[in-house]
Amino acid sequence: MTDDLVAFLRERLDEAEAVAKKDIWAADNATTGNWRAHYGENLPYSLIKAGDSVLMRVESEQHQADVLLAARFKPDTVRARACLVLAEVEAKRSLIDRYENHRVAHDHHVGGILTKYLVAELRTALRALALPYREHPNYRSEWAPDA
Repeated sequence: MTDDLVAFLRERLDEAEAVAKKDIWAADNATTGNWRAHYGENLPYSLIKAGDSVLMRVESEQHQADVLLAARFKPDTVRARACLVLAEVEAKRSLIDRYENHRVAHDHHVGGILTKYLVAELRTALRALALPYREHPNYRSEWAPDA
């Protein structure tokens, strides 16, 4: 169960990172040159083009044209928000990595009773990290912290 939770969280963090990087790209490039964003309504990706050249293809089910528009007028705000998201992603990945390292130690009977309790507390923290995604179709109710 926990391996699935870890994989689920890593997927959500990868998605957040991709969107934040797209936002930073938009903030850095929205006010220069002649570019257009092509958001496919029935496509699982977005294209950022300059002329006929594709500058970036973003694989995502969420297309955020509003970010590109906002980036034209408030690039510093868009960049700051995206940098905050990237920092949060890094911090959450660090917590997941810490959990996995301690779980491996516990599984190999290293660290004793303290490792057992630490793994349990970190598992609870991971469940809390998953709460914002409870409406996601792959979220499992057994991951709730109080389950």
